[in-house]
This record gives sequence, C-alpha cells and structure tokens, in this order.
Amino acid sequence: MDAVSLQQFLMKQPSLVDIVFPPNAARQISATQVLSKLTFELNEMSQKEAKAKRMFQQYLEEIATPKEDGTQLISDLCCFWTGWDYLPPRSEMLSVKFNTDPERMLPTAEACFMTLVLPCWS
Repeated sequence: MDAVSLQQFLMKQPSLVDIVFPPNAARQISATQVLSKLTFELNEMSQKEAKAKRMFQQYLEEIATPKEDGTQLISDLCCFWTGWDYLPPRSEMLSVKFNTDPERMLPTAEACFMTLVLPCWS
C-alpha cells in the first residue's frame, strides 16, 4: 500500500474508506440483483429445462435471505459460480446451462466464463 500511497490517500479522505473496503453489510447480494444478471442457455426449452429453471429461480429467492448469524448463502453460490463472493461488474452477465446427462448429477461451475451448469432430470 505504501508503493501506491493508498494508505496516505485514505487518511486524507476518510469518507472513501467504506467505498474502497466496503463493510460486510454493504456486500449483501439480493436475489433480484442475481436474477437481473442471469441468462439461460436453453437448448429447446424442454419441460425438464423449464422446470429446472423455475426451481433454480425459486432457490435463489430462498438463499438470498440472510441467516440468523448474518451469513448469506447466495454469496457462497456466487463464489462457486464466478470465483468471487460478489456479482460481476458492469454489464457482464451470469450464465446458466442445463445438462441432461444422467451421469452428471451435481452442478458444476465454469468460473472463467461465469457459467453454472445445472443437472436437469425429471
């Protein structure tokens, strides 16, 4: 921090500390924020994929509610999905693909491409 004088700068501008190092409460992610960044890559929108899409959207709503200890599972999902515990900046989107291969029963993440691959079975 001394090389870029960030510490000295923040000492002169204390109002910017929360912007540079946001408190945990400011990093809360809502389901609405995630849903606004979602794109679904659907093959032919089969009934299985439509059902999986609805279930995933409902799941996002459920895990967005902070727990009693203040933890929020949606930030854990975001970390699994993208490698970060916050949403991607600017206009970058989160992608969801569906996998119908019965051998792959667990979700997988392609974090570099911000893609979540969800299993899709009956």
